[in-house]
Amino acid sequence: MSLTTFATAAIFVLTYAGVLLGRIPSLRLDRSGIALSGAALMFAVGTLIWNCGTLAGLRQAGAGSYSRRHRFDWRAGRARAGRTGPSCHRPGAVRQLGNKSREPRRRSALRRYRRDGTMATSASLDAVVHLACDFGSDMVDVDRRLLDRLLPHLAAQPNQATFIYTGGCWLFGATGDDVANEQAPFRPLPAFAWMVPHLQRVLESEGVAPIVIHPAMVYEPAAGVFAQFVAEARKRRAIRVVGGEHVRWPLVHREDLADLYVLALERGTSRTSYIGAAIPGLPVGRIARAIAQRFGLRDHAPQIVSADAIAAELGDWARGRAMDQQLSGEKARRELGWKPVHLDPEGEIAALATDDD
Repeated sequence: MSLTTFATAAIFVLTYAGVLLGRIPSLRLDRSGIALSGAALMFAVGTLIWNCGTLAGLRQAGAGSYSRRHRFDWRAGRARAGRTGPSCHRPGAVRQLGNKSREPRRRSALRRYRRDGTMATSASLDAVVHLACDFGSDMVDVDRRLLDRLLPHLAAQPNQATFIYTGGCWLFGATGDDVANEQAPFRPLPAFAWMVPHLQRVLESEGVAPIVIHPAMVYEPAAGVFAQFVAEARKRRAIRVVGGEHVRWPLVHREDLADLYVLALERGTSRTSYIGAAIPGLPVGRIARAIAQRFGLRDHAPQIVSADAIAAELGDWARGRAMDQQLSGEKARRELGWKPVHLDPEGEIAALATDDD
């Protein structure tokens, strides 16, 4: 057994053990930190190749390529959840392509791909994952240019690649007391109406095996769609809720969502869609009050703001925060064997560390 093989096996076993334990208190590492540390060590010993999928790149919109050689890299490379919306998550990827960013740091993550979105390599790909839109003013054109170049490239390969395209929960519109599934008609938030014909184009593309994933609102106890609430609580301000405490958000923890992408790559059915909702719908008022209580605010009641007010502050996409919605992730559970484990956001919030701890 070579030294590299031995080191790889040791890193894998130690990382897997750490993930099973859940955290390493002495090092202040949780499951995500352990997984990322393991991935970093894999890169250090040369087991994995760093193909411009830097942490900066993992946080931006685009697409990631997947190879069977890099399956562990995919599982370990989970980035933190970003803004809310149809493409509100940032699961990890081996490569990034297709987004011409204006930020120098983000551009550096794409240096192996041409600025017009075409690939700078002729290597065949087993799979490509479209991660997210970036909420920029040109997100429609960026996404269209990506599809214009990427789909023909994949179709021309000798092997058929899986292409996972990311849709989102806000394409289904408000559902009220109904729980929508993949058969429900689209009623998209106007800011993201462009995404419907794009995903339909993907599903109808020849020469690829397309799959669409619609993530629910992606959270961590202090990040993702909860980030603004926590930031306001840390500043001792009233937590702002859009539309009312009754508004329900379908939720999924970023770790569970990352697992769903892996399962879709490994077991997904071509030309189908999956909703990534671990929790069908939780009233946003309960989330806000749980955070207010954890951070010791005197008044746990949130401040209610209108959809018009939040749109004026953040953009029209933010109207989605007022959408009362419930979504079912049952199809992903049934067909892919998806088993989300983060099902108690309020309990996770209660366990958050605060400045007073």
